[in-house]
Amino acid sequence: MRRQAKNVIELVDSAPAVFDYSDYHAYLDDWMRSRKDSRTSFSYQEFANRSGLKSRSFLRLVCKGEKQLSPAASLKVSEAIRHSEREAEYFVALVDLNNAKTLAEKTVHLERLRKI
Repeated sequence: MRRQAKNVIELVDSAPAVFDYSDYHAYLDDWMRSRKDSRTSFSYQEFANRSGLKSRSFLRLVCKGEKQLSPAASLKVSEAIRHSEREAEYFVALVDLNNAKTLAEKTVHLERLRKI
């Protein structure tokens, strides 16, 4: 069973676990696929609306690894997915790790992930 509230999407049992991923793009792509499998009418537009993002195409490009989420957008997406506090912390750290440009930044974010 699934219940929707404003700007929130409730997870279903078949949703992928964020802790199983080292790339947030792959996680979001799999998450989106699982949502569409459980409810065929679910769309990037609905996901974007619930995440507070203006563009469904931006979210699609993020899922395909062609664009990156900002730290602020990662929080919105995590909230829309309804991550637990721990899942949200992991997801945001994963976004930071994947978006890091230097080895020093990657090391810091990888250590954050290990502590979660």
